[in-house]
Amino acid sequence: LELLPTKGTWSKYVLDEEVTTQPNELRRGLVEIKWQGDLASFQLYAGIAVSLDSEGHKALVQSCRETYSVVKPFSVNGSLPLVKMMQKQGFDIQLCGFGVMSVYHGVNEYCTFEDMRKAHEVLLRIVCLLESSTA
Repeated sequence: LELLPTKGTWSKYVLDEEVTTQPNELRRGLVEIKWQGDLASFQLYAGIAVSLDSEGHKALVQSCRETYSVVKPFSVNGSLPLVKMMQKQGFDIQLCGFGVMSVYHGVNEYCTFEDMRKAHEVLLRIVCLLESSTA
């Protein structure tokens, strides 16, 4: 701890001997990390990458292009344990969201009716494309 660069005399959370302390008070800071859960739970949290070559991805891209006139795939960080387990079992997993990206997971998260109307259009078109490819 003492070898790490810091921003000042006390930023290492170490009190020198000349500093008066209370009886039994620590002179050196303590960092303790506790995991909430067990090893089995943590092993469920794995990143996921969708298949860009699957029929599901092709249908998603095409339906978005038809609805929005443009497709801008992107990725975000996170972990979806159930989704990863489904992917490992062979499901073609594609993730998409519809709404106002700037307020996702915010205190006042919201969406618009127009966003949901277009989302319905995209999802309906995906179903039609996948149904026609299996017929």
